[in-house]
Amino acid sequence: MRHKKLTAILLCLTIIFAFTACGQTEINLLGIRQKVAKTSPKEVTLDIFAPEEALAPVLTAVEYYKGVDPNVTVRLTVDDGVMIAEKVLSGYSCDVLIDFSFIMDQIDASKGQDLNPVGYDCIYSDTRRDVFEGPADKELLGEDSDVETLVYSAALTRSCKYSDQAKGFIDYLLSDSAQTIYAQCQCTGIQ
Repeated sequence: MRHKKLTAILLCLTIIFAFTACGQTEINLLGIRQKVAKTSPKEVTLDIFAPEEALAPVLTAVEYYKGVDPNVTVRLTVDDGVMIAEKVLSGYSCDVLIDFSFIMDQIDASKGQDLNPVGYDCIYSDTRRDVFEGPADKELLGEDSDVETLVYSAALTRSCKYSDQAKGFIDYLLSDSAQTIYAQCQCTGIQ
């Protein structure tokens, strides 16, 4: 079964590359019509941080995004959700942060003192989007927690170097194609 999924993903990537190489403005991926974003005028590398619980959907989205904008390379850093936020707080170079919503609240200046008691201002609040619901981090929440899933948000960080390309990636995370990816990874997309 895993082999079939991998073959399907590779086939879809081949189709995306073929359409974007031919200058098409629309593709039909997995039965879903999807507008193809304009490609970046220059090659850039986006630094994206994500918690390890989100590895499957984020890694798959990164792979598909190569066909949407081939001039964007993604350097993905995966760690514990709290460690990801701490890296952003410490000034690590990060264009897009994907993390648990409740952790992102703690570094979002637009949140009140009840959610962000220290007043950290590490992300551009107007770019923040809830993108999918996925597995909870039992270690973070405690083994006794009844919470099975958590909302994952994405936003541009204050250290973002390529805001247009980073916004394009977040837009992709909200696209119909990404919704299909989330479903394949046993997550639920949020639009």
